[in-house]
Amino acid sequence: MKILSDNNIESVIGRDLGFYLGDNSHHKAINALNDIPSVQWVAGYPADIDNSLVFNSSSGRFELSTYYYVEGITSMSCIYFGKFQVDRMIWSARYNYDEVNDTSINPDYPYDNFVEEIEVPIRVYSSLKDFVTGRFQFYADYFKTLTELEYSTPYILADHSIRVKLISEYDMLRHSINKEVGWSTNSYSSFVDEGVTYYLITGNLIDIRTNEKLSVNDNEYTINLDVGTWFLVKKTSDQTDTANYYNPDVLQLVSIRGDGSSNNDITMLTSKHPDDLVLQDINTDLSNVCEIQQILAGTRIGLIRSGNFEDFPNAQVGLSRTFKDYSVKTELVNGGHQFINRNSAKVFSGSMVLDRDQVNRLTRFALSQRAKPFPVDVLTGMELESPKTIFGVFEQLPDERFSYRTGEVRDVSFSIKQIF
Repeated sequence: MKILSDNNIESVIGRDLGFYLGDNSHHKAINALNDIPSVQWVAGYPADIDNSLVFNSSSGRFELSTYYYVEGITSMSCIYFGKFQVDRMIWSARYNYDEVNDTSINPDYPYDNFVEEIEVPIRVYSSLKDFVTGRFQFYADYFKTLTELEYSTPYILADHSIRVKLISEYDMLRHSINKEVGWSTNSYSSFVDEGVTYYLITGNLIDIRTNEKLSVNDNEYTINLDVGTWFLVKKTSDQTDTANYYNPDVLQLVSIRGDGSSNNDITMLTSKHPDDLVLQDINTDLSNVCEIQQILAGTRIGLIRSGNFEDFPNAQVGLSRTFKDYSVKTELVNGGHQFINRNSAKVFSGSMVLDRDQVNRLTRFALSQRAKPFPVDVLTGMELESPKTIFGVFEQLPDERFSYRTGEVRDVSFSIKQIF
């Protein structure tokens, strides 16, 4: 079992443009340093959209990339990402690096400038059958030491920067035969940021064939749409026109009122003037409508930590994993049943046999944390049990029992509950 004991992050930066700018943003990058996983940073519209959206001929998919930066102080030997949503995530680091001379600051230690890249696994298959049938779980928590990752150094000893590349690539549009999804613009406003003009356009997603307004929960999408979702706007229906077909315009959903099905419920952000979004060969008489070519999921990060960890033996045989269900169940006077399904938290409870030094380290950490949550990998080295990393809190401080005469070895019981 390992616990992230020291978080050495000084600052986090999301350099892409959000709906709100600066400190007024509801989705600031600094959110990832709080202890509330549901308050997330959401990737904003890239300043250089032409280079952020590329077509990968190997995979046959569009890839839209955004970046997130972490500045760390002192040492780093492990990294944790929690409650993230992304199709692919790759992190790299810069440390002990002299940008002027393109070499190491201290030649006695390793150095890097975002060259060594580590890809975070996104999907977990519980069995071979699940892999064959495509039934997977999404990783929600990723906690690895640099040693486990076989990184070029087990410790980064000084200040460091971490760059996180987030990639959206899976199309969420079903492309039904009898439905064509489009965007209808009703009004827009503009603003300038660092010399680039951006447009906030208000309107609705529609079925082009019927002009019926579509909600963000419509069955034409594989999952419900939320703030941050990307829309690739078709420039041409002719796939042989590679210059236009493989270079679509980009909209980002930045505001939803209700379920988005009433008039002007949705606001999009784009760097393209709304008048230039309209597809000329679209099969409709509507003049303010563009056709959606693909829909890509927005990317977000709930938690991030980097620093140092405490390592302990895994729990003894008998470790339990239970669930605490926060759903509401009400029995009516007529025998009826009402319910509201809510989160169900994992609770890991077990015992460990520790020596005096390990007990002191665990007790010192528990007393410093108390009600403050922390990342923990409950079963280190047992990857087949994934996912087994949680962002949790001690339900009660660990119990210590002097079960052996000398006191050198002691039994310690713990209970850690996942938080949301």
